[in-house]
Amino acid sequence: MKVLIFILFFISLSINFLIGNLHAKTLKDYPNYLQSKLKSLDCYNIKNKFINVQNFYSYDYDDDDDVQKNSSYILDKSPLDRNLFHKNIVKKGNFIDYQFFKGYDQKNSLETSYTWALFYNLQLPNSSITKNLNHFKIYPKELGEHELFLIQKTNKNSCLLSYVSSFYVTDNPSYKTITEKKFKKSFSCYQTFLQNKQNKHCKNLPSLDELYHLKQIDAPKAWNISTGSGVKVALIDTGINYLHPYLKEQIIVPNNNQNSDKSFGPYDFEFSDLFAFDEVGHGSQMAGFISSPFGVAPESKTLVLKINPRSIQTIINAFKASIKNKVHIINFSLVFSKYEVKISDKEMSDLISVLDKLLENDILVIQAAGNHNQNLDIPEYQNFYSQFNYPNWVKVAAYDENFKLSRYSNYSNINVDIIAPGGSLEKPLLSTFISNQQGVLLASNKGTSQAAAITSGIAALIRSQKPYLSAVEVKEILLKSGRLSKDLSLTVKSGRILNALDALQIDLQ
Repeated sequence: MKVLIFILFFISLSINFLIGNLHAKTLKDYPNYLQSKLKSLDCYNIKNKFINVQNFYSYDYDDDDDVQKNSSYILDKSPLDRNLFHKNIVKKGNFIDYQFFKGYDQKNSLETSYTWALFYNLQLPNSSITKNLNHFKIYPKELGEHELFLIQKTNKNSCLLSYVSSFYVTDNPSYKTITEKKFKKSFSCYQTFLQNKQNKHCKNLPSLDELYHLKQIDAPKAWNISTGSGVKVALIDTGINYLHPYLKEQIIVPNNNQNSDKSFGPYDFEFSDLFAFDEVGHGSQMAGFISSPFGVAPESKTLVLKINPRSIQTIINAFKASIKNKVHIINFSLVFSKYEVKISDKEMSDLISVLDKLLENDILVIQAAGNHNQNLDIPEYQNFYSQFNYPNWVKVAAYDENFKLSRYSNYSNINVDIIAPGGSLEKPLLSTFISNQQGVLLASNKGTSQAAAITSGIAALIRSQKPYLSAVEVKEILLKSGRLSKDLSLTVKSGRILNALDALQIDLQ
C-alpha cells in the first residue's frame, strides 16, 4: 500500500511538473524591457524553449547521437573574449556570428527556423531584430550589456522564446594594466573627454560613456577644484582585491614597523589577520567608485576593513580601527532588518559607545539606504542601522540613468538624507571587479551601495578642498548640493539630485 501511495505521489508530481513547464506564459511574466518588444511582435502567449549554445571551436561533433537528435543548438562562431562576469565581450564595431541547427528528430522538433533574433541593450535601452534566420551576424553599435533571444511565431498570438546568451560591448575590451606613473594623472583623461581632446591616459581606461555616473554628478568638472588628495576613507565591507591594478595604488598599507598593529593598513576582523582579500566582489566594486583612476575622489586613500556582516563585534572593531586611523569618512553599506540582527545587550552598549566616538572624532559616515523599495518612514521597514540618527551620518538612496528614484531603492524624506547615482537593471554602473583567472578587471552592478560609495567620493572631494569643515558641515553641504527636483521631494530629505561640482561651490559662510 505504501509503495502504491508513493508511486501515485510521484506520478502527481511529474504531471504537475509537466503542466507547469508546458503552461504558456503571458507578457507580464517577462521583464519590462522585453514586454514592449514582444507585444510589437504579437507575442502575447509565450513558451520558453531551451537551446544549447556551443562554441564553434570547441563543439564536439562526436557527442552522443541522442543529444544531437533531440535538441536544437546554436554554434557560436564569434571571435569573442570569454570571461567570468560577462560570458562574452565584443569590441564596438565587431560582429557576433551565430548559426542555428534544429534537432534531427522532425517529429519532436517544432522549429524549422527562428523568425526573429532579438538583441537588447540593457543600458540604453534599445533593441534590434534580425528576421527569418538560420545563420545570422549581429553588429552591436551601443556600449553596455546586451541579451540575445530567438523568437519563433507558432500561431497568431503565440511564440516560442529562447534565451541564447548575454554579451558586453565595450570600446576597450582589454582594460590593460596601467602603470603607476599613468595612474597619478589618469583621472585627467575624463576631463579631456568633455573637451573632445586626446589624452594618453585614456588608452587603457573605459570611456566616460561607460562610466556615465561620473557625468551625472559632473565629476570631471569637479576635479578641476579637488581630487580628494589627503583624505582617508575607511571601507567597511567584504575586503578588497588589493592586487587590482586600479586599486592597489590607493590602498593604505601598514607602516613597516607596525605590521602587526590592527590600526594600520588592511585588516580582516573576521579572521584576525592582515589579509583583507575580497572573495565576494562587493568591497572591490565600492573601492572603485571611491578611489581608482575613475573613482569620484581618485587621489583619496582607502583603508580596507573587512568584516563579517552578520557579526556585530567585527563591525564594532572596524569602527574602532577607523577612529584609531583618524579617517575622515567611513563608507558603510550594510542593510539588515532589525529582526535579522542578533545583538546582545553588551554589544548594543559597545556599538552605541563607538558610534558616539565617531561623532566625537569628527568622522562622517555614509550609509546605503537599502534595496528593498520600501519607505523607511514606516517603522517596520526600518533596517537595523537606519535607526541611528547621528548628525554625522548620511543615508543615501539611489537614482537611475534618468535621475529618477531607482525601482529597487529604499526612500524616505525623514530617514534618508540624499540621493546619488546607483544605476538600474537596464543601465548598471561599471566599477572594479574581484580577482579571477580570466583577468576581468571591471564589472557592472546597481544598488544603493553604489550610491553610497559615490557619495563618499563626493564627501572626500569636499573634505580635501575644505579640511577645516566638520563632518556635520560636510553633511550640510551634501544636503544643499544639486538641483531641486519635484519628483524627489517625497523621496529624500534634501529633495535634490546630488552633484559634485555644485557641492564644491557651496559656501556655508
